[in-house]
Amino acid sequence: MTDSHLHHAVTLDERHPGSARTAGRPQGTLLMLMSCLPVLGAVLLAPVLPSMQQHFAGTPNAAVLVPVTLTVPALVIGLVAPFAGSIVDRFGRKRLLGALVTYALFGTAPLWLDGLHAIVLTRVGVGVTEAAIMTCCTTLIADYFSGTARDR
Repeated sequence: MTDSHLHHAVTLDERHPGSARTAGRPQGTLLMLMSCLPVLGAVLLAPVLPSMQQHFAGTPNAAVLVPVTLTVPALVIGLVAPFAGSIVDRFGRKRLLGALVTYALFGTAPLWLDGLHAIVLTRVGVGVTEAAIMTCCTTLIADYFSGTARDR
């Protein structure tokens, strides 16, 4: 790698490559925490599945759809993540904020929805946004950190 490429790899503000502001431990910690969103979402949802099953007992196919609310985001991540990398490269890695806002909207939508099918659709949206967030976080870690800092 050239010296200019190394400097670019640790500069937070791409518009001012000569700026002294570089990624450090707080930025790395934040990126790692955001990368954990899919696991956190599944862990938080799993305990309420029996309650959901009771609530939607009268809904056709509830026995199948309720567990799908837990697993569909992971399926969508697996299907969408390969394409998310291309999208992130095309539109920029710092569009992460938009994905986080969308993730919050899809993630909290079931609080206001009463239909199981609509809830499953919001979980698909959660999977799409999680794929974008994980891809952005991973590429930002690769961009901003190198060597032992990246390994940590």
